[in-house]
Amino acid sequence: MQDAEREYDYNPRWTVIVLSGGFFAGCAVILAFKAANNQRGLTWGGIIELGPAGATAFYWVITACCCGFVVLAMFLAAQRLLLRKTLRLGTTGVTIPPNLWSSAETEIAYQDIQSLSTNTINGQELLYVTHRSGRATIAASMFVSKRAYRDFSEALAASVEQARRPPSDRG
Repeated sequence: MQDAEREYDYNPRWTVIVLSGGFFAGCAVILAFKAANNQRGLTWGGIIELGPAGATAFYWVITACCCGFVVLAMFLAAQRLLLRKTLRLGTTGVTIPPNLWSSAETEIAYQDIQSLSTNTINGQELLYVTHRSGRATIAASMFVSKRAYRDFSEALAASVEQARRPPSDRG
């Protein structure tokens, strides 16, 4: 196992926060203008037809959804500024930062890790850490770089492998 603790920053990237917030803010402005000045109905693929009032309501609903995504981007920016989220590889286990559904860090002993696997979904690489109490998902996109993600993954795999060896074989 490791002699010292290693930390890896684990936050959404600024480019993602700013670009997504800007995109949805722009969409909200355009759709709000469209809703405020709408005089026409809306036909969707010849299947759904809305009159002028229905189309206006539809545009306002989509505007509200876009505003919700802008608020989410602002929340992520505030969280990134105020909270330092890190993954830590220690001498006995890995510590995973809190997520949206939990306020506590999760500590997983290396010997409790049953498997490590990766999967790519829509271009997003995910590392699954299956352990006795469940499964933790670590997203490559939350690391500072792909290199940092690879370093973390390799160090975690080495530590898990070391923990599986009998004590007499550990060096």
